[in-house]
Amino acid sequence: MIDTLIIFIDANPNWESTIRRAKDLGYTVASVCSSRYHEAYLSIHEQADIVHICATNSVEELFAYFGMAKSIAADVGILSSNDGNLNAVAKAAHYAGLKFTSQKGVSLARNKGAMRIHLEKLGFASPAFAMAPTVQSIAAGVYSVDYPCIVKPASGHLSWFCYRLDDDRDLDRVLAELQYVIDNIDADHKWALENGFLIEEWLCGPVISVPVLAGGGSVLPLCLAIGTTTKEAPCSGFGSVIPYRNAPEVEMAASLYAEKIAVALGLDIGVFDLEMIWTNCGPVIIEANARRMGGVMPDAYELATGVSFDDLLLDAYLGKPVKEVKSERSTTAVIRKLITVESGIIDDRVASGLPVSDRFILRNYSIQPGFSVDRLDVVGRCILVGSNPDDLFQELDLLTADIETIIGVKLAKGELPDLSTEAYKRAALAFINGESRLSSPIYFNQYLT
Repeated sequence: MIDTLIIFIDANPNWESTIRRAKDLGYTVASVCSSRYHEAYLSIHEQADIVHICATNSVEELFAYFGMAKSIAADVGILSSNDGNLNAVAKAAHYAGLKFTSQKGVSLARNKGAMRIHLEKLGFASPAFAMAPTVQSIAAGVYSVDYPCIVKPASGHLSWFCYRLDDDRDLDRVLAELQYVIDNIDADHKWALENGFLIEEWLCGPVISVPVLAGGGSVLPLCLAIGTTTKEAPCSGFGSVIPYRNAPEVEMAASLYAEKIAVALGLDIGVFDLEMIWTNCGPVIIEANARRMGGVMPDAYELATGVSFDDLLLDAYLGKPVKEVKSERSTTAVIRKLITVESGIIDDRVASGLPVSDRFILRNYSIQPGFSVDRLDVVGRCILVGSNPDDLFQELDLLTADIETIIGVKLAKGELPDLSTEAYKRAALAFINGESRLSSPIYFNQYLT
């Protein structure tokens, strides 16, 4: 009998440190993956004690494996960040009697329209929105919401096929692009379109997120992260600052709000990322992710705080009660995507080396001599650690300029929002004290604008 079995579903390289930590703790590691993931990430599966290949979007096949796992292990934890199979994992775990995020929580998080309807019924504020089951019905939804607005797949992730529309010309262009996507999307990604499209009003204000831990009947917000923006890709994140420590009142209000949202959605076991817009009245949810935050945010959080994010993940999905997390450091981390603003060929000079620093980490995705890149490709991500996000952001500007010169392709420039203004502070205090319109169970969406 195995004492503790940790099952990773469709693990990619972002899970390598968690797999190593699980093995260091003496846990048995199983990699359950589709044939596509197995072929793409062989090095991941070589680290596992058990490898099982199956259709990871099949409730029946996952249930069969989970039943076997339950019979050979005294304790089982299941971890996955693949949005495409979270619903299947939650259902199979429930049927097998294993710990995982509730079916309700995952289902609502993976359907943005259903989530908004559910939260509105509970009295939470929502942007004005409409649902469109087909591309042909998007126009009617856009006219009911009005410009400017956002169109995105209701089950999408990673800002896939997400567009800002300002007029009818944008609408015509986006409808054509979405029809092309539907006609040509890979079979493995069709799940992103299965619930149609969401149209919602464009809210003014910075995007912030609160990662939360849930377990043992409690929800614990970890910190505040703020998104940075770029004009070239307004619907896609440019990066983030985690933890953002310059606005304690906003952090308190956003954390309180995130806790309420997680409970309302039934996000009961795991680590989740709740994204919201900070409006002039306070926080309004735009997306709930029934998984950990994406990209390099876990790495950046750990670098800035000294807290082992791998330990948080493993404890959460083993169903251990959450407890207060104390940061060992007072630093912060600024993350930036290296986004091309033109197509081109990576210069051969890149072979001579990219910027190096003991505080600077670069995740290189496609910065290689002679590589062809398209406009708005994310060719890498970088992390810079220090004490002041404004200074770090400016330092990253200089490093990005150096990288741009070396690779010979222009990169996007961005901005860091400021949450420490008096107006945001007042809005936060009003929310905390129950004096904000957003604190009321009856709320009219037009007050947000």
